[in-house]
Amino acid sequence: MIEVIDKFGCVPRIVFDFGKRKIELNNILDKLENAIDVERLLAMVGGAVIDHDVASGNFVHVVPYHRLSDIEAGENESAPDNYDEYAFPPHETQKRVTVVAKKKGNASEAGIAAVGVSEGQTMELLKAQYTVIAYTWASDYIRDVAFQTFLGLSADRMMMLILRAQGTHLAGFRGLLLEPFVHKLLSETGVVGRMRNLETDKELGIKRFGPWKPKYVFKDHADLQSKRDQKVYCVPHRGNEPAIDSLVPGENLCFQVTTSTDHGINRPGLVTLVSSGIFDDLGKKGKGKNKGNLKFIWVVERGMYAELKKQDFHDVKKKVYAKNSPLRTYFHGLEQFAFEVDMRRIYEFQHAQQTKKAVDMTNISKVEEFRKAVKKIMA
Repeated sequence: MIEVIDKFGCVPRIVFDFGKRKIELNNILDKLENAIDVERLLAMVGGAVIDHDVASGNFVHVVPYHRLSDIEAGENESAPDNYDEYAFPPHETQKRVTVVAKKKGNASEAGIAAVGVSEGQTMELLKAQYTVIAYTWASDYIRDVAFQTFLGLSADRMMMLILRAQGTHLAGFRGLLLEPFVHKLLSETGVVGRMRNLETDKELGIKRFGPWKPKYVFKDHADLQSKRDQKVYCVPHRGNEPAIDSLVPGENLCFQVTTSTDHGINRPGLVTLVSSGIFDDLGKKGKGKNKGNLKFIWVVERGMYAELKKQDFHDVKKKVYAKNSPLRTYFHGLEQFAFEVDMRRIYEFQHAQQTKKAVDMTNISKVEEFRKAVKKIMA
């Protein structure tokens, strides 16, 4: 049963019904390995007409996407014991600051009535927080098999799907392709692109990351200890790491793929990861480029690169901390960066594999010419 869940996700019908009939599982795999079926699946996601034999819950799930809440974390935040060890610089670790967090429990306390917001407008505000949806793969295994099949499409067919994905408001749809693409770049070919320091908003020029081979999938932090100080690309099993998508322990690097400008960082999850001892002592100066701060790198699409700002930290329920709390904006030894990936260059990946060259995101003219040609075909 565990093997079925790992491969196909925790869908009851697959686990308890199809799991007893291998032919059904083989049918799912056949569709994932068929380029035309994968192309049709991606084309249908987010569309008005759906063939559930092609774009069903066996492959892709629709999930609610809860945005970061502006309602500050609760009154417990004012308790000194709730500050983690990364909330202050080392020389201030004993400093205790009382944070008064105003808990906005209802519309009246939140000041909605005071600013003249009608009941209908109040409902729209609530809907904006809770009715956004995103698409996600049923499992990492399905994601990886489907994306590998997608790479078998011709360059023009890939570009058509990418252009449609970039035009949709459904961030999760773009993530269906962006996240597996980033994992492939960092673990198989390497990638070259623009990078910006979000702490200072300073452009850092062109940087290269990867490839780090082979990719290592870890189940928990104890499983990571064998990779401490190693330049290995580590990916959590079944997305069970709340703060990041991947990391390279030996270079003090964390990567998070996002299609949102208000993604935020899960502070309790990051504290647990850093406290596991997988990284060098953060903030300490030492010899070599791998010492010092933990680099938290947001990997974003080209169109979002200039918009992304330094992200606030939030609690496990995606509520940001009080505005005057160090928990919201400060994490000792951590710096945030933005790194640009152009999804339109997915079609270059296989050539990069064959030539053992990194995919270069900085040469715009070539991909623009190709985009314009494909747009004419689509028109």
